[in-house]
Amino acid sequence: MGVKVLSAREIYKVLEGVVDASTQAAERAVSLTVRAIYQQETPGRIDFDGRHYAIGERTELERQRQSDGREWWILDPGDYLVEHNERVFVPKGAVALVRPHERVLVNGVEHGTLVLAPGEALPILPLRVAARGARIERNARLSTLILLD
Repeated sequence: MGVKVLSAREIYKVLEGVVDASTQAAERAVSLTVRAIYQQETPGRIDFDGRHYAIGERTELERQRQSDGREWWILDPGDYLVEHNERVFVPKGAVALVRPHERVLVNGVEHGTLVLAPGEALPILPLRVAARGARIERNARLSTLILLD
């Protein structure tokens, strides 16, 4: 028995917080959208046993409203943290892959690829913006979710 890549319709059954299902759907994937972008203010602490673990302080960045009413984050080159609108609930026996959307990569923006097992939540992700900076619109499709069963 092989691994099956689930359809977008099947993926929607394990998602909450979808912005626009018709725009976010691909044949066998769903785009995940940006809810918030943060700037890390203080370093976090990562230790061996968790007794000294601490999440660094962060500030949520404001969007800038343009004359046409659209809202954008104007990002300088550097490192940020990104939070998605959607929540993923990976079913038992399945695994979810979250990778950068191709439209993001070709614009010099990236985040790591994640593998989520059942019970694991989609975390806030490090986001890297290349040398020319980037403009990211509110609810932009930033990541692609694939579900394998």
